[in-house]
Amino acid sequence: MILSKVVLIEMSHSKDLREKAIKYVEQGGLIKDACKLFEVSRSSFQRWRLKQKQTGSVIPKSRTKSPYKINNDELKDYINKHPDAYLNEIAEYFEVTAPCIFAALKRLKITRKKSPRFIKKGMS
Repeated sequence: MILSKVVLIEMSHSKDLREKAIKYVEQGGLIKDACKLFEVSRSSFQRWRLKQKQTGSVIPKSRTKSPYKINNDELKDYINKHPDAYLNEIAEYFEVTAPCIFAALKRLKITRKKSPRFIKKGMS
């Protein structure tokens, strides 16, 4: 028996859905029924309701993206000046980890494949 794991991307529910669910309960509906009808968890509904009481709005928080640790232009310049540098050497220069450099290079679509230095006998 093979079980497959479904990965859900976290997305916030719309403002409209939140307001409809809260309005349903305010008009006399049960929380349990509202959660089933709008397909949301009870804890989410409770958070929305609490937020509405505290702020008067159910608008979801905007997600902020933290800035990259490495300046893309500086990394490109370094790669152009040092094309044979290893990830560890680049990481040491920028004072970050090798996986951080790997992610930055991947984001910039720069490949770091090295060509073999030695050719086996009979292959030349």
